[in-house]
Amino acid sequence: MQPRVPHLRKWRDGAHSFHARNPRRSLVPLRYSADWRSLGFLFLLSGLYWVQWSGLARHWSLLPATCLLAFIAFIIKHNHIHCRTFTSRSWNRAFEFVLSACTGQSTAAIIPVHNERHHGKFHTKQDFVRSSLVNFNQNWLNLMVFPFAVVRLVHRTKSSDISRWQKEKPGLYRCVQRERAALFVFIAVMLVLNWRATLIYFGVPWLFGQWES
Repeated sequence: MQPRVPHLRKWRDGAHSFHARNPRRSLVPLRYSADWRSLGFLFLLSGLYWVQWSGLARHWSLLPATCLLAFIAFIIKHNHIHCRTFTSRSWNRAFEFVLSACTGQSTAAIIPVHNERHHGKFHTKQDFVRSSLVNFNQNWLNLMVFPFAVVRLVHRTKSSDISRWQKEKPGLYRCVQRERAALFVFIAVMLVLNWRATLIYFGVPWLFGQWES
């Protein structure tokens, strides 16, 4: 029998959230004060994206720093899909668009691979990030090959997983479609305005963050 996946319950925000609301009112309704750090990292990342893409500041040291912060942004997104960052549904929805733009990938779209398959079917053939995908004697080679092995499996089934949501989880399905549409428009506009800077100062950190995470 497959284990239950409690993580998916947390996607539903509001008064009946899995975690209790903070009774104190706040201008920014964070669930936990520690998440100010997450917001700080994302603010720095957004600033680095902007100053490099616009040409306001370009230095060899800025791109590695951007890649590191992009990796952290993927971690923040991982944490968010397990436990919403804010106590407000509307704040969380807006934040998910920000996370999508910071990582170049829909926030809700990683739930089939991570929550449903990795946690729900841990280390079975349905888990597309199981460690048994690579089995080289050299660990550095496992590290290099693993992301490509994951991508190959994910792209075989991810679209069908999300299509299944259209009937089973229509709310999440609409979230994915909205985030993807917004991200497509964002990338298209940035490419039209400056395709070279977009590929370097957004594309490289996005790929690095995805590979490292």
